[in-house]
Amino acid sequence: MTPEELFSEQDSRIFVRCRPIIPHDNEAMGNKSIVQKVPDHRDLILMCPKVSLSGDCSIEPSVVSLDGTFCGAEDTTERVYFESCSPLVNFSVDGATTCVLCYGQTGSGKTFTTSGIFRFVTEDLAPYFNTHDIFLTVVEIQASKNVDLLTGNEVQVFEDVSGELKLQGSEPFECSSAEFLHAAFEEAASLRTTKATDRNETSSRSHMITRISIVSKESRWAKPGDFFIVDLAGSENTADSATHDKTRQVETKFINTSLMTLKDCIRSRALAGTSSQHLHIPYRRSPLTLLLRDCFEIAVRRPTKTVMIACVSPLLRDSRHTINTLRYASLLAVTPPAKVIAADPDDPNNFSREQALDFSI
Repeated sequence: MTPEELFSEQDSRIFVRCRPIIPHDNEAMGNKSIVQKVPDHRDLILMCPKVSLSGDCSIEPSVVSLDGTFCGAEDTTERVYFESCSPLVNFSVDGATTCVLCYGQTGSGKTFTTSGIFRFVTEDLAPYFNTHDIFLTVVEIQASKNVDLLTGNEVQVFEDVSGELKLQGSEPFECSSAEFLHAAFEEAASLRTTKATDRNETSSRSHMITRISIVSKESRWAKPGDFFIVDLAGSENTADSATHDKTRQVETKFINTSLMTLKDCIRSRALAGTSSQHLHIPYRRSPLTLLLRDCFEIAVRRPTKTVMIACVSPLLRDSRHTINTLRYASLLAVTPPAKVIAADPDDPNNFSREQALDFSI
């Protein structure tokens, strides 16, 4: 099945990327990963530790069905991009809202993956700079505030009285070329808040949401297509944060709370699509989910496509994290497509350039 065919019947797709064992892990480099690919299939085999009632320990294989699995150094970021989310660029150029979410424990390779994906997105956008205006917004969601990393301004995320999403304080940065777009992203990413933890020397202590807005020069009045790339802060359990100081503990609480809100939105969206009853999707609880609200709406005015890349560790000692990450991501697998509300032909926002000029006359 080609990447394009993956989205023919489903708006959401799930992939797993398992990083290779590295010297920093203090593991024998010959040890095998607990995540293994099924040859010629998209599923993976997870070697799960089991403890019997008698206290005996064993390792048992478990098959997890997904849309694709990438393991080790041989599965490069280029391969991850082209097999999972490359079709999203064309969807966004056509006016859709698309999103790539990288989720997983701290130190599982999320930031490495999102940075690589952004580079390939900019390369695929290169032919469109002549026909479209392309803007970049990079917002860091911290425990106490939201910051536009391109300007340093504090950002307020809210809905106005008409229901439009607003980022007060944020200024979209117009980019004239793919090289300029990538350089602006790299500059913004370098300013992101990171701290050393027991699990990761440069652990991200915030969520970073990158939005590429693509506006057709032929119809500037139409809503732009949006491509979101979301590098979520790493999830941590009690053991991971045992040695944190008070500030780090506050950050950990914020990270886990916002990730739980994201999980609730994904779960509610999946249930709402199959239930005859109205279910509330709590995306307004967090700036993170409010920014991504189009991914959770039951009915949308433009198509939405979402890819979650669950980043996991190959280490046996991280198996609980890996299991939880896969459970979290699997919620997207049962999310039915959103209903697209037909565009009103009399709405000036939907006019072509020629229609808009005639309308103004």
